[in-house]
Amino acid sequence: MAVIDVNGRIKTTVGAPTGAKYVVLSYHPGLPYERVLTAGSNIVITDEGANAGVQVAATLPDHTHAADDGGQLDWDEIFSDAVHDHSSDAEGGALIDLDGAADALVLSEDGNDTISAPNDGQIDIEVGGTDRAVVDGEGITVNDRIVEAVWVDYPLYDTANALGITSHWRDNDGSYPDGWTELDAANDANTNDVYSFWTLKGSNVETSWDYRRQNSMDLETVADWVSVQIGPCMLRDGDFAADIDYYFGVYPDDGGIDTTIYSRVHLWWDSANSLWKIRGEEHDGSTGHDSSWVTLDQDPLQPFYMRAAVTGAAGKTTRQYYGASYITNTQTLLQSQAPSSAPTWGQFWVRLHQSRGAGVSDALIIGSIDYIASA
Repeated sequence: MAVIDVNGRIKTTVGAPTGAKYVVLSYHPGLPYERVLTAGSNIVITDEGANAGVQVAATLPDHTHAADDGGQLDWDEIFSDAVHDHSSDAEGGALIDLDGAADALVLSEDGNDTISAPNDGQIDIEVGGTDRAVVDGEGITVNDRIVEAVWVDYPLYDTANALGITSHWRDNDGSYPDGWTELDAANDANTNDVYSFWTLKGSNVETSWDYRRQNSMDLETVADWVSVQIGPCMLRDGDFAADIDYYFGVYPDDGGIDTTIYSRVHLWWDSANSLWKIRGEEHDGSTGHDSSWVTLDQDPLQPFYMRAAVTGAAGKTTRQYYGASYITNTQTLLQSQAPSSAPTWGQFWVRLHQSRGAGVSDALIIGSIDYIASA
């Protein structure tokens, strides 16, 4: 290009340097070092024409979720391979529906850390390929141990509910627990005076109560010990004017509960001496054996546990225990007794009953019933 100064003289000729590194929209043979602006992945270049602009825009390609179930979201790739339009159920919508799939929400690269809801009313949290926490109607269980927000419960031994009766009394209502039969009503029986406890009250008017429930295990098919435990238990503190007797035990099935045969714990308020006493009792329907009374403090250590055991092996030996802990090997053996004649237990029953005399109201408060596959 010629440049003319103010006097009209040609001074020099100026041209664009051909050795420069230009960025252009298309190749030109006179520019050996040019670079062409090229759209990469997810980039669109629009030439708007002479004396206008060049528009460079970034886009994300469509990402498809499986219809109706929310698909699977891979958060590692959400900005590299997906446009997530959640405007409809088929695209997940406002709701990501994992539809009960196991390990549905994967949090780690190796796929071993997940959150899922494989069953209605249950959420599983898996870490390192192992379920570490489960949230369900029973509360929060971490590493097979229940963690309670409203009450601290010891874990149950019978997590599989092998007897069909194991319970922390979560009914939380004004009646006795679901599944039990009320043969003789207490003055008050509820599971909402204290959350996760079954409260049984006697009075001057209601001087007895009786509740029982059949388990789902046939003792004749078991060659080892079966024991049933209640606790933690608490008693009303009162210097009662008349005797009070609490009984907890297991009884055989004979087309219904046979109350003449049992392995049970007997807790007695001896009003004449103002003392609590406890013993183990066994009866085969004809002959009975009772341990000596163990005297407790006037106000016994609370809470406490009571446990009745029987073996399915020949002889049907029975045992009864009392202790301040749910840990079985810390409990006191009240009696170990083989019956004079080994009865047939079948699909045995669990029974709680009470009798008392006149006077102020009493209360027995029970935290759980549990099955332990040992003596």
